[in-house]
This record gives sequence, C-alpha cells and structure tokens, in this order.
Amino acid sequence: IAASDVATGWVARAKPSWFTRGDPSLEAYDWSDLRPELTARGLLGDAQPVVAGTRWIEAAKIGYAMGPDVPVLCLSDDPRHFYYLDPPARFMGRDVLILVRVPAGGLTWNVQRQYAPYFAAVEPAGTVPIRRGGRVAFTVAVYRATRMRAPYPVPLPP
Repeated sequence: IAASDVATGWVARAKPSWFTRGDPSLEAYDWSDLRPELTARGLLGDAQPVVAGTRWIEAAKIGYAMGPDVPVLCLSDDPRHFYYLDPPARFMGRDVLILVRVPAGGLTWNVQRQYAPYFAAVEPAGTVPIRRGGRVAFTVAVYRATRMRAPYPVPLPP
C-alpha cells in the first residue's frame, strides 16, 4: 500500500482531510522530472553544469535526478556529506543552478537575498513541476546564480 501511495499519491486524494499539513509520502518520491525539464529549457547549458540544493535531503534528490555526471552542492549550514563529496571551494567562479522545493504555501524566505553574498548575481529562472501519477505534486524553483565568489559558510565540528 505504501509503495503504491508514494508512486501515485492516491491516499491523499482519497482522504485529503488526513493531510492538511501536506502529504508525507512526497518525501519518498524522487525528482526524476528535474533533469529533462532543465535540459528542455536550456538551463543546464553546454558546459559541465553545477546544481545546488538548500537542504541536504533535497540535494540528495537532486543528485539522484541529475545523475553522477553533475556535481551537487548543498548550500546549507548542514550539508552533511555534500561538503566533502564536492567541496564548495572547488566551484569558485562557476555558475550554479540553485534548486528549491516550493512548499504548498509558497516560499517563506528570500532565496536571492540568502545567497546573494556568495555569487555575483542570483536571478529567478522559473519553476519545474515534479509530477506524480500524471499530476503536479509540487514545484521546484530554479535560480541562476552566476560566478560563485565565496563558499556558503558551514559550521564544521571541532
């Protein structure tokens, strides 16, 4: 039952009153629509793209969707293994697509303001729908961040 719900979202449609704060099965759903949508819109460019999530769990979903040939950063104070997998300093001067899952109520923070100090510019580049069972389950906001100037600060353990 759980696997079929993750794949289709049928439980939330059958009993919407159970999910007033959102459908938790979406946390198990992959973002496989991401790469084809970004490619179709020309957002990955011709050079080796670099993408980033703003939470480590979202960065993991982005990495899975993009495949092993695309470096993934986690622009968060808790990047977990992403800090060591692709050290941010390695991407100084590079452009990065920042990908942010948009919650049902909309973004409650200013992505551009949050990341502007670390890039020459951060501009919105649209949204990508992530579909489940033929329906849009949620969207991912895309921001084009140009020329990384400084790594996002991470409080490392002593």
